[in-house]
Amino acid sequence: MSSDEKPGLALLSLDGGSWENHGALTQIHVVEDILHKYEMDNNLEEGSARVSDVFDLIVGTGTGGLVGCMLGPLRMSTTDAKEAYLRIYASNFLAKRQAAERAETLKDGLRSVLDSGACKPTNISSTTKMSSIGKFSPTCKFAVTAMTAANLSKPVMLRGYPGRSSPIQCTLLDALLATLSDAHILPPIALGETIVEMFVATTTGRCNPTEALLEETPSIFDGRTISSILNIGSGRPSPVSLSGQGNFANAVLDLAKSCHAVSQSMEARFSGHPGLFLRLDVDGFQCSGNFQPGEVISHSRAYLAMEEVRRHLDGLIHSLKCRPKRLNANQLSGIQPGILGKIDDTLNSVLSAEESHILEKLNISLDAPFTAAVSANVQRQSCTPGTRIAILQQLLDWSITLEPELKNSLFWLYGLAGTGKTTILRDICERLQKENILASSYFCSIQLSSGDSRHLIPTITKHLASRLRTFKAAIVLQIINDPDLLSATLAPQFENLLCKPWKAAANVQNGSPTMVVAIDALDECDRGEEFLSLLLDAIDNGQLEGLRFIVTSRPVPRLLAKVRTLRPDSPQVSLHEVPKEEVGGDIKRYFEANLVLPPPRIKELVAQADGLFIYASTLVKYLSPTQPLTSTELEERLDNVLAQKPERSSINSLYKQIVDVALSLDDEQVRRRRWMILRAIICAAEPPSVKVVSGLLGVDSQVVAAVVESLYSVLFTVGAGGPIYIFHASFHDFIVSCVKGAFWWHPPSLHCTLAQSCVTEMAASLRFNICGLESSFIPDANLDPPLEERIGRHMGDFLAYASRNWWNHIKRCDEQSQSDILPHVERVLEEKGIFWIEAMSLLGDIRGCKEILNELMTAPSIIRTAPAIPPLASQAAELVSLYDTVPVKITSHLYLSFLALAEETKESLRWRQDFPSLPQVLSQQASSNLDCQLVVNVRSDVHVGTMAFSPDGMRWSAGTSGNIILIGDIRSGAVLLTLEGHADSVAFSPDGKRFISASWGRAVRIWDAESGQLLQSLEGRTSYVNSIASSPDGRLIVSGSEDKIVRIWNAESGKHLQDLDGHKSQVNSVVFSPDGKCIVSGSRDKIIIIWNAESGARLQKLEGHTNDVCAVAFSPDGKYIVSGSYDRSIHIWDSRSGRLLSKLKGHTSFVFAVAFSPDGGRIVSGSDDCTIRVWDSQSGKQIQLLEGHQGSVCPVAFSPNGRCIISGSQDSTVRIWDADFGKRFQKQSRRLHGHRGPVSCVSFSPDGKLILSLSYDRTICIWDAQSGRQLQEFKASTTELFSGVFSPDGKHIVSGSRNDTVGVWDAESGKLLRNLEGHRSSVSSVAFSPDGKCVVSGSWDKTVCIWNAESGKQLQRLKGRTSYVNSISFSSDGKHVASGSWDKSIRIWHVGSAKQVQKLEGHTDIVYSVAFSPDGKTIISGSKDTTVRLWHVEAGRQLRELKGHTSIVNSVAFSPDGKYIISGSWDHTVRVWDAKSGKHFQTLEGHTGDVLSVAFSPDGNSIISGSWDHTIRIWDAKYSTKLGNIALRTDCIHSVVFSEDVKRVIPANFDSIPDVSILQRIMQSLRGEQVMSLFTSKSLKSKRASADLHIQSDKPLVPASKQRSPVPSNTLVTSQISRSLRCRDDGWLVLSREGADEELPILWIPPGLRPFDPSVLLIISRKGFNSIDLAGCVFGQGWEQCYVGDAEKKAMESQND
Repeated sequence: MSSDEKPGLALLSLDGGSWENHGALTQIHVVEDILHKYEMDNNLEEGSARVSDVFDLIVGTGTGGLVGCMLGPLRMSTTDAKEAYLRIYASNFLAKRQAAERAETLKDGLRSVLDSGACKPTNISSTTKMSSIGKFSPTCKFAVTAMTAANLSKPVMLRGYPGRSSPIQCTLLDALLATLSDAHILPPIALGETIVEMFVATTTGRCNPTEALLEETPSIFDGRTISSILNIGSGRPSPVSLSGQGNFANAVLDLAKSCHAVSQSMEARFSGHPGLFLRLDVDGFQCSGNFQPGEVISHSRAYLAMEEVRRHLDGLIHSLKCRPKRLNANQLSGIQPGILGKIDDTLNSVLSAEESHILEKLNISLDAPFTAAVSANVQRQSCTPGTRIAILQQLLDWSITLEPELKNSLFWLYGLAGTGKTTILRDICERLQKENILASSYFCSIQLSSGDSRHLIPTITKHLASRLRTFKAAIVLQIINDPDLLSATLAPQFENLLCKPWKAAANVQNGSPTMVVAIDALDECDRGEEFLSLLLDAIDNGQLEGLRFIVTSRPVPRLLAKVRTLRPDSPQVSLHEVPKEEVGGDIKRYFEANLVLPPPRIKELVAQADGLFIYASTLVKYLSPTQPLTSTELEERLDNVLAQKPERSSINSLYKQIVDVALSLDDEQVRRRRWMILRAIICAAEPPSVKVVSGLLGVDSQVVAAVVESLYSVLFTVGAGGPIYIFHASFHDFIVSCVKGAFWWHPPSLHCTLAQSCVTEMAASLRFNICGLESSFIPDANLDPPLEERIGRHMGDFLAYASRNWWNHIKRCDEQSQSDILPHVERVLEEKGIFWIEAMSLLGDIRGCKEILNELMTAPSIIRTAPAIPPLASQAAELVSLYDTVPVKITSHLYLSFLALAEETKESLRWRQDFPSLPQVLSQQASSNLDCQLVVNVRSDVHVGTMAFSPDGMRWSAGTSGNIILIGDIRSGAVLLTLEGHADSVAFSPDGKRFISASWGRAVRIWDAESGQLLQSLEGRTSYVNSIASSPDGRLIVSGSEDKIVRIWNAESGKHLQDLDGHKSQVNSVVFSPDGKCIVSGSRDKIIIIWNAESGARLQKLEGHTNDVCAVAFSPDGKYIVSGSYDRSIHIWDSRSGRLLSKLKGHTSFVFAVAFSPDGGRIVSGSDDCTIRVWDSQSGKQIQLLEGHQGSVCPVAFSPNGRCIISGSQDSTVRIWDADFGKRFQKQSRRLHGHRGPVSCVSFSPDGKLILSLSYDRTICIWDAQSGRQLQEFKASTTELFSGVFSPDGKHIVSGSRNDTVGVWDAESGKLLRNLEGHRSSVSSVAFSPDGKCVVSGSWDKTVCIWNAESGKQLQRLKGRTSYVNSISFSSDGKHVASGSWDKSIRIWHVGSAKQVQKLEGHTDIVYSVAFSPDGKTIISGSKDTTVRLWHVEAGRQLRELKGHTSIVNSVAFSPDGKYIISGSWDHTVRVWDAKSGKHFQTLEGHTGDVLSVAFSPDGNSIISGSWDHTIRIWDAKYSTKLGNIALRTDCIHSVVFSEDVKRVIPANFDSIPDVSILQRIMQSLRGEQVMSLFTSKSLKSKRASADLHIQSDKPLVPASKQRSPVPSNTLVTSQISRSLRCRDDGWLVLSREGADEELPILWIPPGLRPFDPSVLLIISRKGFNSIDLAGCVFGQGWEQCYVGDAEKKAMESQND
């Protein structure tokens, strides 16, 4: 090899494997042997070589990723790596932990290893960014892989080097957690800047990272050759198993192969390069029982001693040493197994469809593209041929210059109104489109949707995505990660929907294509100035390299100033400064092309146009009406036009003449009316139709149409009865500017008139179900006739306009006029507010509805003159915000779901009184455990350190460790502003217009809270600023910093006023008193000081904390101070005397944040223990525990109205909690009981009325089976309880525990009657004989004992077991006992003779549970091998094997009739099986921990389960066991009616309408059971049925007047249908039918009430249980019966009388 030739590459990939098999340790031993051999062959000192010296690239997944990290970039020795691995394993997997707990201990273990300097010679730590690893370990590239559900065809690469796409900004710790994440072992990990909310998890069967390694190599080692590729396997390969839905998952399931097959395919591909590829399969090793590291060492040595392995390794070492030239890296692109290629092809087509579906959600403007028609007969025009030649050529030359790095990537074209900007840009767009370099065009219009900035970025983004595949993939990923971007404001959309995806796409394709975005009339976009600022900054920062922008606008001074200041070198053309001769020539050619006039006349018109193309265009229209002018009329018009002497603008002179001709009539009254019509068109909040103007003014529509027709040259309509548009914005300006002379008018007065008309129309026309929606099952988008047609027919243009725009007009009135209108508004909102929300939903304008309500809550004029409106608006806003979270809108569920489950306030109850048949929430939830939270993911590489609410409570701000400030919406959680560079402490000013930030960058800054503009920077700090606060009057700012100083500033001038010196260590927290007279500060010196804010004098020194004071806060009345400390306590102090009043304890780690509620009644605290606690400030009692954060909770705060709590955490999330959630759904707060530890055993009493539970928390509990109320709780022993059961007469309980004894208890008193002693180890299982005379027990001492239940005497000791006994069971006749054991067998003994009569073998692992069938002929068993097996007792043979569980089956039971089997597993599920066929019926999911015990109730109607998650669940057994015996035809279900306990379906089968008495008898016979009516489409032909069909027998009949539409009936069959109800992940409770794809939406369950499972009758838990009462509720056809109007109410009252 020549001296300048680079050596061939050595590549290493490490499979992931299970922790239990310890393949990772074997991998380390294999690498150790390779290194040793490498050192010997190269004459190196032993121990001097490291993996990073030998290999050029390491890619690992799962445990292989951990091994690769330790041996590669961390440069650990193999000895250190083994010790580190074993430490992590011991702390996580030797002790039994739940997934969430294991995630935390794993994180701690990894952090300890990564941060331990003794283990590694590098400076890499847990916080090192993956992208920075190359700086510390430059000789070896390193990456780990993880799979994402969003892109299953390729793994996500978490790289320690630059890749083809931008590196995910995660730390090394994040990367290892992501690759180690597994659904059954660890919860998913949130990861990455570009995949913020993506849950990343390794997937079984895709644990071979070699494919990823091959794909990465060409992009990072361009031109290098390959000498060797080593793939070391771990764990046993198995097929891919995914939890996805639909074709997306099926495509993978059908095509994916095991990693071993992948390796074989790769080896075949490399057949022409012997020795190049080597896979060492270290699978197949299973450690026994208790793990011993010696077993792994022995296995590894034996494996490496194999002759074939040794030969392969020798060849590998030789290639590593010689590094011969083998294969060019770029050739790797062709080396992929065929099967993976097929997967890619299939998934790409699926992904393409998925991407298109996601992009359809972008809120684009169809009016924006240059090709869009303004109307059917009005098109945007291009330049007349031969005109504008110079400017068009200049634009074209600039656009197609092949300089991707061109810095001047903005072309600014501006000019006065009418100078032809739009026409020029349309022409250039046509030319650029032909050149194939036009990326997007966006023509803003104040009249069209394109004037709304909410459409700007989405439209440009979608255009770019249609042009560039790489950009499309990047934008889809952004939306998947952060769906809130779809509704975000301009700044976050610009950053995340344009800049970041463009950058990512450019990285993937190694450069950006040159493309042009054209934006016209930016001044007509409502946030055009902000967009321009963002664009200029992005261009300067190189974020949009390759994209060029042509922007046109009027010469608005602010826009011009920005361009000239920030981009002085950008090409700029001012059209109104182009020489008039040049423009005149173009106008002359335009006139000649469109008018037949002699040259002298043309010349005069050109002079009159004065260089304005809009003049020429308008004049051509004026002279070319629909009815052609006679020559005389034409001459008259020309003379009148030319006679005008323009004062300042020729176009205004022309407009004046046009209006004079059209409106100046002899009749003064008619003239005034026509002027009013024109002004209403101009003042309208959106282009109005003729009908709208007619309704607004009370004028005949024909008169309006005549006015529009007379102004044909400046106005036009779209279609018959369509909106009225203005040809050019300059006409709008002309009318608005007419404030004197004959044209004088007062716009606020007109807005008052329009507002009154809108409110009057809403009061008269808004009504329930205004569009006649027939069924609550049908989404709005699927209605037939379609929604648009229904709106036109039932709602009409005027009501639609009034609903959208009434507030727009009111806020433009003067204050006196507003005060006159607002009482009418109040009445409409109170009586018809819910109907207005319905109308806005149907109009597809929920966002506009939210904006109006938010303004109504905060508008000063409203608060001053109509104080009753804000509470109404607040209630409505709550409802709308919740409704807006559901992507698929079903307007009927605005009532059925959202109004039903809304907070019960005075306002909501006013609406609800008209809806007596809505679902109701029945909560057994303790208020201390209730939370309803909205989670806002920030970024994976930052944590939230400080937070604040705006004074109006509508916005939140957060400062993060990444020097980023976020401002978000409190209702949606959406981020409104993102500011970079300054973010360690934040606070709003009292008026909410500004916010203040402090930074470790030693400065305090003041920002505009609306625009995010930096207003002022207060420099001069000598140390890092930890905390800031604003005085109540906004005049002062106080800051605390690490230099021990409290500083006070003037907020207006920024002047530093004084320093308060008194602390001995850094100041952590500062705050003003409510009256602004005092400042309190807390410090690391454990001291709190109260200062005089004016003089700076120290007033009080509060001592009592034993560690750092982290946070301080005043109570709202200023009388108290609360403080939080590293000493884990919260102190409450008297602010006047400085006396310590109380200490609040409960947190288990540092208290980082404290705050009072606005009423002073509560205190909220955030802690390093990841919890938020709410305390009663008077009693000091903890009243609420909020859990959910996965990291330290640093800031917490109450909203100004006290209804929300906001928190930020090191888990990179902001959470908004509903502080009043517990009050809403709980009529009476009561203490909830439940186990504090795993529930090891559950069973029913013989009569089914009681539930017995035993727990690892050492207690035995007895519960009421119906209500879940705890009847008894008694301490059983000093050790964990494993098993227990009632005696057959229910009077006694027998228990088994870890302390080797069997306990017998009195079931009524809870008294321990006797201990049965004789076992020498833990008693794992106990049972009574059927007659209750004997007790049988099984123990880990390998014996089974039979005892006399009365005396406690041991009767028999059954021996023969060779291992632990896990489970025992008596046969129904009491003659036999069966046991399951660790020896994988089941043994059956005869009780009388104590002889073993059968040994059942077949399980391949430990048998954990056994049970006899009721007839004693069969036995079921559950095992660690994940199977349930059914055995014939007499024959001793296996009947069938039931497969489905994915982990240990810990408990099994038969139903009382022997027809069904249930099994509980460590996979957290309960499964129901058919005992005869072995068919799997149902999987009951809900437990969050291992299911340890299951049982049937004596009547077989209920199933009970106990779990490691500390809960007991009671399930509806009929829900699970009755399979689809609903006698329904294949027709659609049209209506569903619920009754009392949601258990039964009773349709009715009558050829004619039955007598009411018959129906009543049916109801009476089913008293207490659920009644559900199902109607098929065929029944629509039947006659109208009586409403009595829907009424339960124990409720009064609803009169026929409530029946608003026919409710047909068809079939009478009683059947169990509960199993057809399920709650989807999106919150919809749906009804599904066997054999039908259709799922019918019954109810939307809000997040705070989830998870919701209709099969669960009761949950016994310390966290409580929510249920929803559907009694009397109607869904589907007839849903509108939920509403009872005035007529119906009167009828009901009359009937009751």
